[in-house]
Amino acid sequence: DELFQNEYENAIFATSGKPHWEGYEKGKKICPTDFIDHIAADEKSSGQGIIFGTKPIELLIPYIKVLTKRDDLVLEPFGGSGSTLIASIKLGRRCYLIEKSPVYAEVIMNRWEKLTGLKRQKIHGK
Repeated sequence: DELFQNEYENAIFATSGKPHWEGYEKGKKICPTDFIDHIAADEKSSGQGIIFGTKPIELLIPYIKVLTKRDDLVLEPFGGSGSTLIASIKLGRRCYLIEKSPVYAEVIMNRWEKLTGLKRQKIHGK
């Protein structure tokens, strides 16, 4: 058992070329801070309440908006419930994510289908 649990998550920002910085609120030079106190997502917004620690989309949007431009690529190596994917789509960004758990992947695909109105297509695998 762990004695202490982190109350934060690390994020990595990488770019090729000059970084893009955009004020979060139009016309203002305001950017999100490195710490935001936010209530965790509820079961309904996280996709069936299966995944612990789901990030609220409202928490991710300011960072994705400030650090990327429309059509940029957002990479999420730990897909979880797909919140980064949903936030990216809402902002007009492309998003690649990786998730090894079939249960979590199913939650992600269901959330994506609900948001986009599209149906998944299997292109590789069994």
